[in-house]
Amino acid sequence: MEIERNGDMASDSIPVDEASHPTPPTTAPSTDYRVVKVRQSHRFGSYTTRRTYKAMQVMKKRKGRKSSTKRSRRTKKSDKITDTLRADSSTADIRGSDIAGASLGTAMPLSPSSRPSDSAVIPVVAKEATENAYREPGEQRTVQRNLVLDGSGHWLVELTQALGHTEDFDRISQLALGGMAGVLAYSDPVSIMTSIATYCVKCNRRTASVALEIALKKLKEEVEKIDGDVFHLTTDYQTRQKSELYCREEKMRIEAKRAKTMNMTLTSVGEENLHTLLSEPMQLTVKFEEGINYIREQVARSTNDEVRINWEETYYWPMIKAEGENLVQKFGPLPKPRGPSNGVSQEERRATKELVIAKKFGSSNDNVLKYGSFWRLLFDLRTHGVTLMLLYRTQEFKTNCFKRPNELETLLSWDKVYGPALQRLRLRVIAEEANDFSGKCDILDEDILKRTGARKEEWANDSFEWLHASEKEECKLDHKIEPTSRESTAHVLLNGLNHDTERNKSVFIDLVRYEVESEKTYYRGKPAVSKRIAVCPIVPVAPGDFLGTFPGALRYAKQDQMSTSDVQGPASGLWLDRSKVTGKLSHMKVAKVGEKTNVCLVWEGVNEAEEGTFCEYFRVLVVATRHIMPFEQLIRPA
Repeated sequence: MEIERNGDMASDSIPVDEASHPTPPTTAPSTDYRVVKVRQSHRFGSYTTRRTYKAMQVMKKRKGRKSSTKRSRRTKKSDKITDTLRADSSTADIRGSDIAGASLGTAMPLSPSSRPSDSAVIPVVAKEATENAYREPGEQRTVQRNLVLDGSGHWLVELTQALGHTEDFDRISQLALGGMAGVLAYSDPVSIMTSIATYCVKCNRRTASVALEIALKKLKEEVEKIDGDVFHLTTDYQTRQKSELYCREEKMRIEAKRAKTMNMTLTSVGEENLHTLLSEPMQLTVKFEEGINYIREQVARSTNDEVRINWEETYYWPMIKAEGENLVQKFGPLPKPRGPSNGVSQEERRATKELVIAKKFGSSNDNVLKYGSFWRLLFDLRTHGVTLMLLYRTQEFKTNCFKRPNELETLLSWDKVYGPALQRLRLRVIAEEANDFSGKCDILDEDILKRTGARKEEWANDSFEWLHASEKEECKLDHKIEPTSRESTAHVLLNGLNHDTERNKSVFIDLVRYEVESEKTYYRGKPAVSKRIAVCPIVPVAPGDFLGTFPGALRYAKQDQMSTSDVQGPASGLWLDRSKVTGKLSHMKVAKVGEKTNVCLVWEGVNEAEEGTFCEYFRVLVVATRHIMPFEQLIRPA
């Protein structure tokens, strides 16, 4: 059907409903200025001028152009659809049946842009994402996943290749454990607490091993001093006379130094301080090993000082309150300042300003209020029992407190979840610095040990010994597998795969307690509660991150000797017996049939000898294959 426009036949055919609503003119109708001025004066007041009217006319024209452009696009689209509908019906039926079949095959609905046209047949192909960015769980994707990523009997090299040729790294939709789900519902502490956990590891790595050396050195000095005192007490009269003479000379030297100190000026003290700074460091002019030990001690002391300052800041607010009370007693209550008080009195604000100046911070009113609220929040956290979060707090934590100084309950909820995890993290780092990678520090809590159902003597995260020496020799003769690593398991757990410390998240894997209510069993009218344990990271994990080792005893025997819990190896006859040894990652959740996994188990051949030709033993590594958020379970393949 063709429609006449302005008395002529239209050149294009358009739908009937479009014809019933003709396109309005793109420009506003001409109106006398005086009439418009009177009409606009009721809306804008009596100060409407000719300039205002011109500006309004320009805005009307622009709006009209935009609306006409949209209408023209809509008209062209409707014309195109009408032409398509007038095409040959047989062609449309064939194309429609093809599209319907393809849609069933891909289970993807057709988008509006993929409607049939006369120019080309629509290819029904699922659009693949080109970036490996983090996606929310539940987002629909059709990218196929390499089988190596969901298996347990492959080499590490195969996993590396598979990670480079896949894009399906999406998170598994699961509930965070350990009370973290409730925390994430109201806030996002992940980035802040991740920085605190990372700083905790950094500080304890610097100080743990050196602390023992410093303690032993001090103990040795104290023992030598005691031995010297005992020797002086047992010496004869002449020795005592010499000692008395030495004491007199020392007293005279101290008196001379005191007299010199009384006559000191700021300039002389500055010169003496400069002389001390420019003096030759005697500790670095000795043997190389002694110089290295001195540098390590220096780094440990400076790190301890940083952490100590963090803790001392929690005592600033009581000092400010005491000074405020003293000012009230001396001068009486000061007048209240203008603006929001933020719960801080004028006397406390004045004391806070003096402290801010002493810390060499900016002394503006906003800065004084900001730091006053911050130090009060730190004090409140300490009085509520928060320790490690205050010790190892970072700039991200400080910035969050500046923005939200009144969210004490929020920070307490963070500490309730992360506090025990940070304590176990600290103990793990200290144990690793003492060259203990068994992971027994994770089961010091009797409740955690009871939930795992393991025995302490069987717990060893780094154990990969052959159960029988004869099987080891048979495996070497039959397969002659060349090693891909010469590093010990302890070295890999400490430094990561290929010395990639940034991707080493093994120390951040924790045992998290949670409870599950039974739907069938009841006790005294209430559902029975099952106490369980889960293996979760406490920091975000990315695909390819190293999460630790999967312990067990190496076997090379017939497959009929394997149990359902054992792990198949990449070579025929090679497998891992889990009945003799257990560890932290042994308690990962096992995926059911059809369930997705977020980690995989891969094998690596090892020979720590420099001239070794074949593998002496193998180790099973746990590597992430998806994005995993804190307190989400690790799910491994069966």
